[in-house]
Amino acid sequence: MKRLACTILPLLALVACGYSLAEGESREPATDIEAAIPEADFLDTFGVNAHLNYTDGAYARLDRVEAHMRYLGLVHLRTHAGGEAVPLQSYARLAGAGLRFDLIATSDRIDETVDFAARLVSQVPGSVAAIEGFNEINNWPVTYGGLEGEDAARAAQRALYAKVQARPELEQIPVFYFTGGAATDDLSGMADVANVHAYSDNALQPRTFIQSALRMYGGAAARLPRANTEFGNFTLPEGWPERKPYWASATQLGVDETTQAKIVLNAFFEGAALGISRSYVYELLDQKSDPDRSQPEFHFGLFTFDHRPKVAAEALHNLTKYLERTRSAASTGTVGAMLENADDGIGRIVIRRENGSLLVALWNRSEFWRWDQYTSESLATASKPVTVRARTTRRRVTVTVFDPLENTVRPLKISGGRRVKLDVPDYPLLVHFRTR
Repeated sequence: MKRLACTILPLLALVACGYSLAEGESREPATDIEAAIPEADFLDTFGVNAHLNYTDGAYARLDRVEAHMRYLGLVHLRTHAGGEAVPLQSYARLAGAGLRFDLIATSDRIDETVDFAARLVSQVPGSVAAIEGFNEINNWPVTYGGLEGEDAARAAQRALYAKVQARPELEQIPVFYFTGGAATDDLSGMADVANVHAYSDNALQPRTFIQSALRMYGGAAARLPRANTEFGNFTLPEGWPERKPYWASATQLGVDETTQAKIVLNAFFEGAALGISRSYVYELLDQKSDPDRSQPEFHFGLFTFDHRPKVAAEALHNLTKYLERTRSAASTGTVGAMLENADDGIGRIVIRRENGSLLVALWNRSEFWRWDQYTSESLATASKPVTVRARTTRRRVTVTVFDPLENTVRPLKISGGRRVKLDVPDYPLLVHFRTR
């Protein structure tokens, strides 16, 4: 069976690649957090949605798409397979710049999607990271082979899977299951990867929504790799009255850019901590102009319609640039870590660097937004104190903490027993342990 590249390595001694957690189970030990995910694998879980086929808005400039992905420091892009609007060569140019595609199929163009993927891979090997079944069949129903609804979607998904398997150039590329369907225990003959869309309701913390979405898969399906191919939140249009709710639906409302950034960062980190192979934030750009400030769908972007990076884009840029510039930081031995006073209200993931140093990402799961039918505003969430103890045989340990929202690095004082104390906000901080 094809799988995503084994991007999530064990965070517990008995967790092997491809192992799926039981319902409610977590890869977060209560105190000992020595086991870690390699840095490259951690970053490989980050992806971004785009609408390359929307040529009447911000996506018309594919050179800007490339520039924005380079600014973010990310390579995984989810979009529909090409068509008349955007030719194969445009995808090939983006792939030549290092981007890797999750290509979404449509039920009426299965053959075209598979052929497009095969031709793209032939031109730029490694350019297709996944081929995905149909997007949100609950919103865009599928008809196929005289069938309708879920039966049609399953039949079409089987056809897609068989056609991908039949092409030698695609044999190593995983197929994602369609989204928006009913709970299922068996994806055999249909997909290699279980797939969800885990949007947070009304700007709440993302963890419980990711866990809830994953519960639609039981049995053998729950043991497959998982992807979260859409998550995120739209921002309030410029000029929207302060504190007034902007509702898109019964479960989503507009937020300020800083809150959007917290949702994006936390969902990426929570996804990696839960063993999700890849998460794709929705989306790269505010799709189209909205002069009347009336279309929430046009404001999910990490960048505005006029290509200004929002706070979320800046935070991702800060994160990937920090990782890039500190990769060569000297560390003469390996180090582990333990949390001494953290409960489940503190999220955590441990990232192992090639030089043996350690990054411990910590975030506070307290809510950061409140709303009712009359008002909507960010919360001043109190930070939570956490103590982390380094575990190493080396005599000297240096510790710094990086804040991706503030883009700051500061040293942490080491007290007895190689302990450091810090206050953890409602978004991830990266604590960097190095030994000499």
